[in-house]
Amino acid sequence: MAPTAADQPEDAADRSPTIDLGDWINTFVLAALPLVGFVLLCAWAFGRTTPPSKANWARAMLLLYALVLVLGLALVALTWLARPADTQVLTSGPGYRVVP
Repeated sequence: MAPTAADQPEDAADRSPTIDLGDWINTFVLAALPLVGFVLLCAWAFGRTTPPSKANWARAMLLLYALVLVLGLALVALTWLARPADTQVLTSGPGYRVVP
């Protein structure tokens, strides 16, 4: 019977380095910083020395940021398009009173 991949000993060179809990907490805190976080996410996502798990997480976060940006811009555009054509409607009529 031929040996399967599960029977083969795992080569230490094939394993990626693990990231411990403290490193993940530092990663989340740094990624939460407004401008620095975005720059670090780009560096982690496309850097050559970043562990694969952190690089994949950074790429996923950048995709989520892009999705939120697109949805936010779409919401702003829909809100802008749904405004009344005549803005005088909002500032005139019965019941509207200018308070000095």
